Amino acid sequence: MKRILLFALILLLAFSTIIWAKTLRVVVDVNYPPYSFVEPSGKVVGICVDLWKEWQKVTGVEVQILPVEWGKAIPMVENGNADVVDEIFYTNERAKRLDFADPYDEVKTVVFFDKNLSGITNDLKTLDGFKIGVKMGDYDASFLVKHGINDLSYYPSYSDIVKAASKGQIHVFVMDEPSGFYYLSKYGILNKFKHSEPLYSSKLYRAVKKGNDQILNLVKSGFSKIPSAYVEKIMKKWKGSPSGFPTWSSIKVFLIIGIVMVILTIVVIIWNRLLSYVIKKRIKEANLEAERAMEAEKKVARMSEQLREVTEHLYKLNERSTKMIRLLSEMSPFSNEKEFAKNVLDLALQFVSEAEGGSLSIIEGERWKYLAASDNYDETSLMNLDLKASWMYKVDKVEVIDHIFEKDREFIPPEIAQKLEEATRGKKVVRSLVVPILLNGQYAGNIFLDTFENVNFSEESKYMMETFGKLVSSFFTIKKVNSLELEHQKKLLKKIVDLLESNYPKTRGHSERVGNLAKNIGKSLSLSEDEIEDVKWCGFLHDIGFVGIPYHIHTKYDLSEEEMDIMKTHPLISELIIESSTLPKRYRKVVRCHHESFDGSGYPDGLKGEEIPLLSRIIAVANEFDELVNLKNIDPKRAIEEIKKESGKKFDPKVVEASIEVLKNFASKLRK
Repeated sequence: MKRILLFALILLLAFSTIIWAKTLRVVVDVNYPPYSFVEPSGKVVGICVDLWKEWQKVTGVEVQILPVEWGKAIPMVENGNADVVDEIFYTNERAKRLDFADPYDEVKTVVFFDKNLSGITNDLKTLDGFKIGVKMGDYDASFLVKHGINDLSYYPSYSDIVKAASKGQIHVFVMDEPSGFYYLSKYGILNKFKHSEPLYSSKLYRAVKKGNDQILNLVKSGFSKIPSAYVEKIMKKWKGSPSGFPTWSSIKVFLIIGIVMVILTIVVIIWNRLLSYVIKKRIKEANLEAERAMEAEKKVARMSEQLREVTEHLYKLNERSTKMIRLLSEMSPFSNEKEFAKNVLDLALQFVSEAEGGSLSIIEGERWKYLAASDNYDETSLMNLDLKASWMYKVDKVEVIDHIFEKDREFIPPEIAQKLEEATRGKKVVRSLVVPILLNGQYAGNIFLDTFENVNFSEESKYMMETFGKLVSSFFTIKKVNSLELEHQKKLLKKIVDLLESNYPKTRGHSERVGNLAKNIGKSLSLSEDEIEDVKWCGFLHDIGFVGIPYHIHTKYDLSEEEMDIMKTHPLISELIIESSTLPKRYRKVVRCHHESFDGSGYPDGLKGEEIPLLSRIIAVANEFDELVNLKNIDPKRAIEEIKKESGKKFDPKVVEASIEVLKNFASKLRK
């Protein structure tokens, strides 16, 4: 029976090829090297052309390649003037009109820009203010428009875009990386342009008109018969080896003094418009914040000078030392603490060849905690240990210790020492190289590099780790300063909110109540500690945008349609203020969306459902409850019922359900 079914399947596949007797019309981009383009002789060549020739051989179906400007390609298939469109990106919109075969290659899309320009990256905000060259009908254009970049110049082909760039008509354009390099080289201007990191990567597909299963199956069947080795050969023929051009990246450092000036400017605006008589009482506090920021800047400058001196010293070492400082300098001290610690440990293990495992731990107040461990250790167990700072083994400089676990038992409780030893997963640590981490001269932690055999650490390894420890200490100091600056800025912005609300008796304390209520709802939803901290601060700052709303509108109850439109801009102003600060950029969308409704009827963007950030949905419930109870004097029980009625309409049902007990517990406190 199985043989009969197999024979029938073979006959069906063969029949599907036989019944397709007419020529298969394949439309491709006339200017899309290396996939398809026209030579000076007029011949169409490229990866896709060669692959379709092979497809014709294996299927016996004649293929007609139709090179056109890309803006005309998809309509030709939809109108029946072509059977297949090649070199197409998949999008949900296109999938409504076309059926896609399997992907066969992937390309990166980048921003090309005049080498004399700076500050342009793959962050789309850096494209604001520039006219961007794009190809008509290309996904690049729709991608930019979707992300708010609308100042575009459309060209029929990639070739036309680069021609315009060579004449100085445009200075920034977006296109797929292989075609960009080809045409910049062809027109002799490759050295006049740089490019960003990829905006995105997309796979190339072949597609047919929606519902045309016969052609789709024929296309897929034919390409499945072409050996992968042949496909790789064609790709290598046209793509060749990597060009070796370096990737451009730009690291834009915001000076702390600039941030302080932005904050002071906001304070001046508030003073001029709304609170001239109150701001005098707060000048002393603002100046104190400025002094702290200036002191922090001096600390960063000192640390930078220390890094510079150590770097100069390291470059005098051998090749391994040079490589070590280069890799360490590529790490950002402003990244996640555990991620940074893991990278530091991995780098140390890479350059101390004698070490077979290791860990990095720090002192935090009265606690000693592990931030990272090598893959052959039980990192989770180490991080979950409840350790006292006084138990940490401390050294004055890089030192080699034999049988560290035996020494631990001298001053660590036996059950804790046992858990530490078990974290090595049965391996016996024979010798350890201990690297101290100092923070402003105080002992802050250490790096342990362990060996499980009787191996001696070389003098070179000890010397390298001496310098490595100083560098890591400097990085941890910068990280600490950055953390303090962030807290100072949070506190200053919160004081601005308190200052704003103090002018309106009913709103006094509103933002702080919303922040604390949102924090407790976040706990009820089992959010992470970082998310709970984020929702609290976004709750504190969600209404800071009222600094830009005229006093007579802010205090008025019955607003005209025009006044209501002005009032609805306060989330946008809140977003702008946070964007100009050093607060985490993720705060921006949360405060922007706190007036969006679950059913899409909110503002400013009309988002709905999961399109609205979860933290914004939490703040929306907390904000509504506080307004009902404290601004409109509605009984808390009735306020809870009102919120329940709006579940699924104005509010997320999941958030409402998690909020009920929290609201009941907060009711009496909020009423007071």
